[in-house]
Amino acid sequence: MSPACLRIAACLLALAAAARTQSKVLAFGDNSYGQCAVPPTGTVYVEVVAGGSHSVSRRSDGSIVGWGYDLYGQAVAPAFAPLTCVEIATGSDHTLARLSDGSLIAWGDTSYGCCLVPALPPGVTYVEVDGAAQYSIARRSDGSVVAWGANFSGQCNVPALPSGLAYVEVAAGGAHSLLRRSDGVLLPFGDSSGNLNTVPTPPVGTEYVEVDAGTLHNVARLSDGAVVAWGSNSSGQCNVPTLPGGLTYVEIAAGGAHTLARRSDGSVVAFGNNTAGQCDVPTLTLGHSYVRIEAGNNHSVAIRSDGVVVAWGSNGSGQCDVPALPPALPFADLAAGFVQSAACLADGTLAVWGNLPSAPALPADLAYVDVDAGWFHLVARRSDG
Repeated sequence: MSPACLRIAACLLALAAAARTQSKVLAFGDNSYGQCAVPPTGTVYVEVVAGGSHSVSRRSDGSIVGWGYDLYGQAVAPAFAPLTCVEIATGSDHTLARLSDGSLIAWGDTSYGCCLVPALPPGVTYVEVDGAAQYSIARRSDGSVVAWGANFSGQCNVPALPSGLAYVEVAAGGAHSLLRRSDGVLLPFGDSSGNLNTVPTPPVGTEYVEVDAGTLHNVARLSDGAVVAWGSNSSGQCNVPTLPGGLTYVEIAAGGAHTLARRSDGSVVAFGNNTAGQCDVPTLTLGHSYVRIEAGNNHSVAIRSDGVVVAWGSNGSGQCDVPALPPALPFADLAAGFVQSAACLADGTLAVWGNLPSAPALPADLAYVDVDAGWFHLVARRSDG
């Protein structure tokens, strides 16, 4: 996934689901749509993701099980054989897939034109795609970027490229986007409230290597391991803590009005809005470190080096009630939707439960190798691309 605005949306959701590296899945939180009614398992979960109102899981036999909300048809991919899917992305109510011939297909809510993929010039293919609330953005093999859909804040008005340069990364926020160029320069466009479009100049000899977009603020990591943030600073979410000597930042995550940053020693710092305790990072036990972070609107989630998941902050729907695991059964990945859950199995299959139909059956000898979900839809990539 993962686009930044969808990570934020996913963490607003009403439940949490976790996948074990072996054959057990636990789900917890609001179960009004059956999102915690885990399907029977006969294989091992290897990956799990969830969208706004549906969930998806992949099992070790390569199958996908999906469930959740499907009002706009965003959960049912159109036929594209004999081509294969090589990348997936989601918006709030629509889904995009990049195919093996370099084309894009999109389905789901079309009310803002976010599924009307622009035609490609001759000899050009799509190489990256991202989705936001009601618009889509994609990078092409010639280094250009196109965006389409809702354009109320100018988020589809892609800046022109200087000669000799290309775009190399895209990050989509609520109603704004960030593009990283081949020279390391960041170009924001769209919603400019709270100085969202005022990118700090990197120090001489450094360049931007990672970006993330929150609701009304942006975060970026530099090649020297420093982190900068800008935009709305209403709760101090742009006040990046000073690093101790010898350490660097290695991962960033932007939430609703708070920010997480993981350091090279495996510790995590959080800053910004803490009204729900979303910045109160749990203390690590001796010998452990954090290996992944995720920021929601008012809560935070992290995976430790021993595979244990910890969550803190707002828990109104049980989104921080991570169940305990028996010994030697660490978590491999986790995600949660609004009224659904998903678990990924080691056999390449996906288990999905809640208000969404099962995933399409796979041809023989194939497996699902990647899956992602938006608010009301899901997408998956197969082992043949």
